[in-house]
Parts: sequence; structure tokens; C-alpha cells
Amino acid sequence: MKTLEKILKKIEQLSLYQQLAFGIFVSQSLFNTYDTFVKKENWGNPAILREILQLLKNAPMHNSEFNEEIEKSNIELDAIMPNMDDFPGSIYASLALDVCSIIGECLDFVSDKNTEHIKTVSYIAIQSVEFYIADKNKIQPNIPNFEKIITNSIEMQDELSFQLKLIEFLSETIIVKEDLFERQNVKPLTLHLA
Repeated sequence: MKTLEKILKKIEQLSLYQQLAFGIFVSQSLFNTYDTFVKKENWGNPAILREILQLLKNAPMHNSEFNEEIEKSNIELDAIMPNMDDFPGSIYASLALDVCSIIGECLDFVSDKNTEHIKTVSYIAIQSVEFYIADKNKIQPNIPNFEKIITNSIEMQDELSFQLKLIEFLSETIIVKEDLFERQNVKPLTLHLA
């Protein structure tokens, strides 16, 4: 997917704070899928995810003392991350797992400043949308033109456009502070989960 390659290259050009902000915004855009999972499966804890996101919004990128907070958050995240063995075949659990994985990548990024974590955020979000589209339309990955069908779907075009516009917005943002996340309204990805 050429657009994904473009997104990944552009992520490399962002500063550390801008990269983290990208991860947080993507997490927020998919957060409603975790809420839906909790309501459908009666398992999980969105409040802990919100606390971790709040921690990330205030994360100092050059402070090793913050690693204890990151470690604690990773333990809390593992406790509320769905195990697919417990929810076999659940689209809700799969999408919720993706949100948790994205937030986990952001935590790891704060620890080691490796841009690959933020690239993985982008990739997981796109794969999450792909899985949703395939499930919604009951299409298997082995059918002819699978990638074209997925790429041309409204949901995928929305996600790709969102990520590109987010990178553009962040590249023009010199200072990334907590209020940026409140000022810049992120429209949740519209995945109609019944």
C-alpha cells in the first residue's frame, strides 16, 4: 500500500514529541472500539486506558526516572488487554486488542525513543481497519483483489486520510503540550460495531 509507505516516511520526519503525539491521537481515534468491547463482552477497564493516555500526554521524553511510571503502566495495560483465546472470533476483542497494542507501542516509544514503535502504531491502526472491513463485508484475504477492495473502502480511505492530515498538522506544531490534545479535536474512527 503506497499510502502507508508515505505515512511511515513522514513519521520519520517528525520530532520525538510530534511522533508521540501521533501515537496518542491515533489511540484516541480508535478508543471507542475498546469501549464497545467492554460493553459487549463485559470485560476490561477503559478508565485505566484513559489514565495511561493521560500519562503519555505528559510524558517527558528525556527523563529516565519516568521509566518506573512506564513499567507500571505496561503492567496495568497487560491486565486489561483482551486475550483472543478468551474471546475466540470476537471482532470486538480483536479491535480492543489493537487499541491496547497501540498504546503499548506508545509506552515503549517513551522508554526507548525508537521511531519503529510509532510506525507500528500507524500499521496496527490500518490493519485494524482492514480486519474490520473484511469482517463487516465477510470477505477473506485470499480472494482476488482483496487489497484493492480494502484500500478503496470508505473506512480505509478515512483512516489513511486521517493519518496523513494528522502528520501534516503535527509537522506544523512546534510545541507539543497537553492542551494540544484538547484543542485538536480527533474524530473517532467510525466503525459501526453492532
